[in-house]
Amino acid sequence: MTPRRIWLLAFLAPALLGLTRLESGPRVAAQSASAHRPAEAITLTGADLEPFVGASEAELWAWSWRDGSWRLLAAQLDERDAQGAYVAEEDGLLDANDELVLMLDDAGAPPPGGQRPPAMPFDAPRARIAIGDPLDPDYAAEIQLLRSIVGPEIAIQPRIRWDAAARELVSAEYRLGPADAATDGFMGVRSLSLGEDGTDLVDRLKIRGKLEAFGSVTEVNEESLGVLLAAAGLSLSGEPLKVGPLRALLGAGGGYAYDRRFSLFGGADALADVGVGPIAFSFTDARISLDFSPAVAGASYHDANLPAGVTVDASPDAVPESPPPAWRELRLPGARISLLARAVAPDSSARAYYRDAVDGGPGDTGDGMAYADLGVTAPDFESLAATGFPGELLILPAGADPAPEQLLDWRAAPVELGLSFDGVPPTATPGPGPSATLAPPATATPGSETTPTTPAGGSARIYLPYAAHP
Repeated sequence: MTPRRIWLLAFLAPALLGLTRLESGPRVAAQSASAHRPAEAITLTGADLEPFVGASEAELWAWSWRDGSWRLLAAQLDERDAQGAYVAEEDGLLDANDELVLMLDDAGAPPPGGQRPPAMPFDAPRARIAIGDPLDPDYAAEIQLLRSIVGPEIAIQPRIRWDAAARELVSAEYRLGPADAATDGFMGVRSLSLGEDGTDLVDRLKIRGKLEAFGSVTEVNEESLGVLLAAAGLSLSGEPLKVGPLRALLGAGGGYAYDRRFSLFGGADALADVGVGPIAFSFTDARISLDFSPAVAGASYHDANLPAGVTVDASPDAVPESPPPAWRELRLPGARISLLARAVAPDSSARAYYRDAVDGGPGDTGDGMAYADLGVTAPDFESLAATGFPGELLILPAGADPAPEQLLDWRAAPVELGLSFDGVPPTATPGPGPSATLAPPATATPGSETTPTTPAGGSARIYLPYAAHP
């Protein structure tokens, strides 16, 4: 296969950390809707909420009707620049391409008689967001969004935060340490622990390959790539671009973290159209894998080709290599760690990689061991990128639904949203989303509208797997 000509810096930086700009913006998974879908987000653009364009985050109030009373919800305004890249801060106002994030599990029942939250001004502009699930016809939920300069003073606990001292993202479910090339000597992920346990379950994200440029071939890994990027003057800080209250943005290119799921970057396939200079190169004999630590010994590894699983015990196992599985799962006594990538074509040259051994193999990095080191290998960059690995990582309860297959089904069946507005000037009408038209009926009926296609961990273009629905 003829090596693809793509730009050097385009591959090196965003693919591994999501720290540089992806002009097309992050990719997101399809927005799913159901009470039992864990940590699903509802992401709307300013174009979807045209009557609210120009509002600050402090003017946007989200409410749901639950158990016979109104509940104030957290809402997050994330800004994007003219090229579509996430920014830490722009003008602080909802623009057409900015995103408003809500959480699906905050949604409530449609309120009786379409009533409004009594704590808000009676004439405040209102959007009723009706939510339906194509896989559950009986599901009907609603969130109301109001615009007002005044509202109740109710403190809302953030779902995720940044511990600067520990350099970790912290939620009730996990602590994640993005690697900092300058401090840690490598890029990717440095640590992962669950709940309040504190035991680090991860060695590191490993990258292997041959980089051909300037007529020479260099073997690279997650350490040497950091050196190359630093020499190119790129920032390799593991600190998030923005944090909370509902999600953290891990870079301009689309990495994100919610309280139960995260994705390190927007997907290697997002790099193909990103150019940063006239230096053509090829990346061959590639591998990307997530290596766990000896702390996972005794757990079991499962994937779409091996649902029965094998025990993680530092002993070699026969794990099918083809096709690369769309889901992988590490099952621990108290939790499940699910990785969702994507299905690939039957003739793909990519192969699943799995190594469970005392040693990590020749030239290994990190702790020198391989405990459930799982990932993908491919002879060329295109085939590696097509797998979507590592995709999106989810932290789920042990021995409970949903099954990995259900997670994939949810991703394939986008959420159905209906928007209706009142209390706004008669000339103001909802604008279409970036790739879907919202045309709700006079009274929004769940299940009858289409899903806006929006980025960063929702559920309608890509549920950014450990990179692929922010």
